[in-house]
Amino acid sequence: MLCSFDEAILAEVSRSPLLVDQIARLVGRPVKKVSARMRRLFLFGGYVRRCRTYSREYLYHTGRTPSPIQFRHTSMTAEFRVQTAIAFPGGGQGLFAEFLYGHELKMSAVRPDGALVVDRSQLFFIESDCSTERLSSLFAYSVEAKLKAYETLYETGKYKDTFSGSFRGFRVIVVLTSAVRLQHLRALVEQRGFDFVLLTTIEELSTRGLLAPIFVTHNDRRVSVLGRTA
Repeated sequence: MLCSFDEAILAEVSRSPLLVDQIARLVGRPVKKVSARMRRLFLFGGYVRRCRTYSREYLYHTGRTPSPIQFRHTSMTAEFRVQTAIAFPGGGQGLFAEFLYGHELKMSAVRPDGALVVDRSQLFFIESDCSTERLSSLFAYSVEAKLKAYETLYETGKYKDTFSGSFRGFRVIVVLTSAVRLQHLRALVEQRGFDFVLLTTIEELSTRGLLAPIFVTHNDRRVSVLGRTA
């Protein structure tokens, strides 16, 4: 028999694979209690599946098991979902915020890893960068090529076909694995004039949250997701 606690867990895990710590922060329960509950949901009834990551943590899910190469990328994107819930709990900051995973979006020109809509007036696309792709390349897929696709989307306004609201453009948030990679990408976005791009690291995101000035702009300023500098 499922209780409301179980239903809250399954609602999140059905959207994306999650680590136990992420589930605990989303449902507001201690990690130890959530870990025990996830084990029961896995062993008795088969409500969830699980696999071990490289760090030997369990990643719980309800769909197809992610490949090992996807573990880091999946958990980075899910962390943005967690931080959205923490920053905007039920209309926190006087604002309504909604996070959508990439597979929940109906877009063809660009395929983001996620999207954040704040108060139906601010739109952010999320990209999780695991340092596996070239920053720039004339012939192969690169981060620069995807940012150019976002630039075209921005200029044509076709993102409004997917999102309804009073948006005046959007931002692209790239979450990276290291400060070194961030600085290399920041130099590129400044050179190319991608002033719609915001950069941060997964460490800053997970430890400081969306409302802290963790996002680096193309001209090396630091702002929060709401544009605040402090």
